[in-house]
Amino acid sequence: MTEIYFSKLLKNNTTSVDTKNFIYIKSKWDYQQAEILLQDSETVYEEECRRLLTAQIPIAGYSYEIDDENKQLKVKKDPLSYLYLDIALKEIKNHYEIFDDVIELIQQQKSYTIERAEKTKDKDTLKIEIQDDFRRLIDEKNRLEKSLLKKAALLLNTKKQKITELEQRLKQYEKQAEETIADITHIEESEEDLPGTSNNVQTAKRQARIIESDASSEEEGNENVRKNNSSDDDAFMADTEPIIFPV
Repeated sequence: MTEIYFSKLLKNNTTSVDTKNFIYIKSKWDYQQAEILLQDSETVYEEECRRLLTAQIPIAGYSYEIDDENKQLKVKKDPLSYLYLDIALKEIKNHYEIFDDVIELIQQQKSYTIERAEKTKDKDTLKIEIQDDFRRLIDEKNRLEKSLLKKAALLLNTKKQKITELEQRLKQYEKQAEETIADITHIEESEEDLPGTSNNVQTAKRQARIIESDASSEEEGNENVRKNNSSDDDAFMADTEPIIFPV
């Protein structure tokens, strides 16, 4: 890619022939499609030279001198004023060359304008796409939030209904238990209020005690009889001697 520049530079020295303090320089730069390393000292130097020759205003820290005899442009760097750039100049004698350069500069500016417009268009298109994506994401987020809220409300209503049913069943169980306890209490009170009920109960208890005492007396008598029989048998066996028959 080739670029052309016109720069108005300030001269430090003047001659008797040319007393103007400014000089116009046309420079053309050819950029090759190559990888440039920023740490490369040569690349840094070339970039600085391009900046010195294409700037529209003088750059602080540099001074420009023209050698009319040798037709050279010298750029010195302050404060030591050492030579930083030395480049040969070609004088333009034909006005048609300047006209051609101006046409080339106009075409260059036009290409820059078209390229900038395309970049702006691409940026605008990308911006619109990003806005559409953002709007779609917001709509999707709102839809998901509404769906989650509906599900949460449905779940809460189901839980509340289940809790209400359990509370009603618990109340029914409590009511049935209270009614059962009341019926039992009423029956007991009714039995206590009936005449002869307590006497019958006491009579039944006395009969049970009598039966138990009779049964225990009978068992004691049987035990005594067994003891007497066993003692008589032992005494009989002790007093009896065996009979021996003669052979």
